Amino acid sequence: MKVLMLSNPYDNIFNQIEIAKKLNFDGIEIVLERETKKMFLEGKLEMLKYEKFIHTFHLDNNYNIFDRKDFKELKNICKNIDSIAVLHLNCKKDLFESFIKKVKKLKCQNIVIENLDHSIEEIEYFLEISDLNLAFDISHAFSFNNKSKVFEFIEKNENRIKHFHLSDCKFFEHSHLPLGNGILPLKDIAKILKKTSKTVTLEIIETEIPEIDYSVSLNILRSL
Repeated sequence: MKVLMLSNPYDNIFNQIEIAKKLNFDGIEIVLERETKKMFLEGKLEMLKYEKFIHTFHLDNNYNIFDRKDFKELKNICKNIDSIAVLHLNCKKDLFESFIKKVKKLKCQNIVIENLDHSIEEIEYFLEISDLNLAFDISHAFSFNNKSKVFEFIEKNENRIKHFHLSDCKFFEHSHLPLGNGILPLKDIAKILKKTSKTVTLEIIETEIPEIDYSVSLNILRSL
């Protein structure tokens, strides 16, 4: 299990990389928003390809793949994506087929799809009708599904899950809490994650002291 820190798009990306290294993360998930997205499009992050520090990408949360302007920008970004790139499945079941067709047109082998407030049955259906793989967000899944269904899904679809997102959470909301501050059965989750060679990004967003909360959450995960 390799654990990554989610970058803060409001801070300089190189500063964020140094923080992730200082906190002993194995890598960083680079949020391509704001100044960081601009730097990426200008080729100013090319040197990351030669870093030993692991990096993945999180595509802009505000992208609407059905919007012509957003799709054009996504396609431009995808030309230079060199590792896992997470894209939100920001539509309901009735639009899954259209969403899949648009993703295919991006012609990017590194894109993985992140579940949001979807039921396990909806995510199963998405996998059935496409060959796209997942960045499985454990906290999103637990917020909107019961424990046994989530664990069964992970076990059944491990080969389709290429990356994980993890934070603590509450029921029926998109909370991204430090580990130990929500409902997650952390020991059971850590047991599953430690069996895999997949990357895991800690997504601690609801925090006023990010360095401390990331450090504590990383230590909790590695100690379980």
